[in-house]
Amino acid sequence: MIKNSIIALIVPFFWGAPLIAQEQELNLAVEALTSKKFLEAKSHIDAATRQQSTAILPATWYYRIYIYKELYAEKEKSERFSAYREESIVALQHFLKLENTEQYKSSASKMGKYLGSTYYNNAVNDLRNEEFEYSQTNYEKYKQTNLLIEPNKQFGAQDIKYQLALANGFMVMYESDRTLHVKHYSNAKTVYQDILLKDSDNWNANYNLGILVYNRAVSIIKGMDYDLDLFEIDKLQTECVKLFFESLPYMKRAHDSNPSISEPIAGLTGIYFSLHEEEQYDRYKSMLSGYRD
Repeated sequence: MIKNSIIALIVPFFWGAPLIAQEQELNLAVEALTSKKFLEAKSHIDAATRQQSTAILPATWYYRIYIYKELYAEKEKSERFSAYREESIVALQHFLKLENTEQYKSSASKMGKYLGSTYYNNAVNDLRNEEFEYSQTNYEKYKQTNLLIEPNKQFGAQDIKYQLALANGFMVMYESDRTLHVKHYSNAKTVYQDILLKDSDNWNANYNLGILVYNRAVSIIKGMDYDLDLFEIDKLQTECVKLFFESLPYMKRAHDSNPSISEPIAGLTGIYFSLHEEEQYDRYKSMLSGYRD
């Protein structure tokens, strides 16, 4: 649908415009575009943007968006970084600053949304490949591209969905090797905490953060060298108690927000056992037994 509407614009523009010297590069770019000679079109549209008479025309920047988008799709769509995609978005920025863009604006906006969607797809694929920094960069570019078209667009629910996937990726990586990937403990924790600043009752963030912190304490206990002097052992035990207490409110909130799920109850049972709080431990252990019966 996008291409059809764009071609409909191309034909009247090209045949209706006089082939005068001032607009020759622009017209040659459109002619090459209709023939799908995208590199040739690029050469002409680049020249048109350098000429004062055509650099001020919305059509020049509109066709530059289109030509560079086609070059991206044809030559660089499978690449992590595409200069063609970047230049297409730069052209969109120029286009949106101009006046009298009504003839092309709807189609230009559709192309911008398409380019934004490719950044989102890259962000998702990067998460799957555990390329977390690239994923975050691509997600931000997805948002920035959409904000060019819709300056007031809100990403609240989508941000949380993405952040949950990102934090889960960090958490899985950390749990795969708690020594080698220890930095991802802090990364996961930071992202979960940011989600809870936006949505304090988010079940996944509360439960996963509670488990993450609890498991950190368990990992320290399991790795403890009891040949250490008493001072060092006491220091590590104090750190573990602190982590158990830190985990507790997240696990409670997860349980309170969805009492029908047994996992937070199992978590609370483990926390209270570790804190030697027998009354609370017995309470949640009994509750947990009811789920298992």
